[in-house]
Amino acid sequence: MRVTLTEPEFRICRWLATQRHSGARAAGVADQQMGPQSAEQTDLDGIGGEFAFCKAANLYPDMTIGARAGGFDAQLHGMSVDVKTTRYESGKLLATLGKSTASADIYVLVVGTIPEYRIAGWVHGVTLIHPRNIRDLGRGPGYALDQRDLLPARLLLRTGT
Repeated sequence: MRVTLTEPEFRICRWLATQRHSGARAAGVADQQMGPQSAEQTDLDGIGGEFAFCKAANLYPDMTIGARAGGFDAQLHGMSVDVKTTRYESGKLLATLGKSTASADIYVLVVGTIPEYRIAGWVHGVTLIHPRNIRDLGRGPGYALDQRDLLPARLLLRTGT
């Protein structure tokens, strides 16, 4: 499922990324990115992915700018959703080892960069946050699932689980 953000949506994402990045660093929230790109780019990619998911799900995106550590990004069908974004077309759904099965009911993988995204798929939190999924992709261990192991986005966005 492909999603394109409009110019105004892109501007909102860029502003939110700047505000969240500076607010989180000022509040001492640890940066837990799992890729080699800059922290600022990670924040912009992540917020863009959240916006793309919310647009596809017909949800209003979270536009809070206070320091945030952990938590989830949206609620859909009464379930908490943690949106993970990667710019790599064959990227994996990743989560840090600090996540627990209570962190989010569902994890969604969004692939792309502003303004073009693809909702790659999703899994229940108990599926991702499991010892069998711990892998070291070169930046320390974390949970990881390949895209082929995800459920199709249409199952989540059209009918729920």
